[in-house]
Amino acid sequence: MSLTRLVIFLILLICFVPTVGQTYSVDKIDVGLSKGVYAVIRNQDINLNIEKYNRYTYSFQETITVFEKQGLKALRTYVGYDNSRSIQNIGAELYNSEGVLIKSYKKKDFADVSATGGSLYSDDRLLVLDFTPTSFPFTISFHYKLRSSATAFLPRWEPLPYFGVSLEQSKFTLENSSLETIKEHPYNLDLYDISVEKDGQSTMYISSGIRAIRQEPYRPNYTAIFPGVKFSMAHFNLFGESARVNNWDEFANWQQYSLLNDRDHLDAKTIERVTNLLEGVEDPRDRVRVVYEYMQSKTRYVSVQVGLGGWQPTPSDDVDRLGYGDCKGLTNYTKALLSSQGINSYYTIVDSGEDGGDIDEEYLAMQGNHVMLTVPLKDEFVFLECTDQ
Repeated sequence: MSLTRLVIFLILLICFVPTVGQTYSVDKIDVGLSKGVYAVIRNQDINLNIEKYNRYTYSFQETITVFEKQGLKALRTYVGYDNSRSIQNIGAELYNSEGVLIKSYKKKDFADVSATGGSLYSDDRLLVLDFTPTSFPFTISFHYKLRSSATAFLPRWEPLPYFGVSLEQSKFTLENSSLETIKEHPYNLDLYDISVEKDGQSTMYISSGIRAIRQEPYRPNYTAIFPGVKFSMAHFNLFGESARVNNWDEFANWQQYSLLNDRDHLDAKTIERVTNLLEGVEDPRDRVRVVYEYMQSKTRYVSVQVGLGGWQPTPSDDVDRLGYGDCKGLTNYTKALLSSQGINSYYTIVDSGEDGGDIDEEYLAMQGNHVMLTVPLKDEFVFLECTDQ
């Protein structure tokens, strides 16, 4: 390289670096978005490509400026994977308040940890960037790409996922390379400055300038407040189990005959034991109570979430023999016990937790995170929480 070209190169480099740095400078944030908030999402660029009924790729890039400790909850510097999801690449960049790059992180800098939670065993794992900021504010940009075969659970677009966090701009692109039917379920878009652009098999959602929402007591579920879009497929894959459903009846039949079918067998001695316990008990509610208490007396809750087992119950005779199961296994076992005595009941999927929401009837897809049992009696429904002793 000649001396002249070297000088020109250095001049361009000097001019370029401040320009990049100023992009994420805290001073560049509109005061209406930054005043009194924990953090500001500077930019989101997300792409979901449905390649086949049983494969999608998901690219995620998000840059967040954090003003105080409470804003750390808005950082999504982690990604989960399991036997159905593989991470193609992952990385992050850390900037100071002036927007100057401080450090870059590569895959080797992420901790690979188990995500079993309260489960005895699970194939869920996380790549996590665990760092402690030395000062506030700071900005971090996080990006990854993954591929998944579990199309029963498609990623949502939630441009504003937390209270006390503002948004500068977000773009979500849905691409349907598979030509399968994909249903889009938007909510609250009309309450915000969000545009929707469609081009053939591609849909783009764009949002900008959303002010932070303050968390208040007794608020409704976040889906009644925040904007977002859920996606579902009529033809999908769940850990090797294929399904094609067009309404809730077909969905229920798939659950019954694919996930629950032939998993309600009981040993003859167990049936005889329960029959003897019910001898002389006439009241239908009391009969349910006796069976429920019998289940409680001989089982305990143990969670094992591996592959399809995260959604399919352990066979009833295994729960009876081993004396333990998760919510699915214990519920299915109780259902089998009641059925052996001619008592009908329903395997019931719910959304649990403090922020749990109702099952969305318009969103035909896998929902909920917990299972309990519903027993219809003459004048009431009795709900049995089978994991609680």
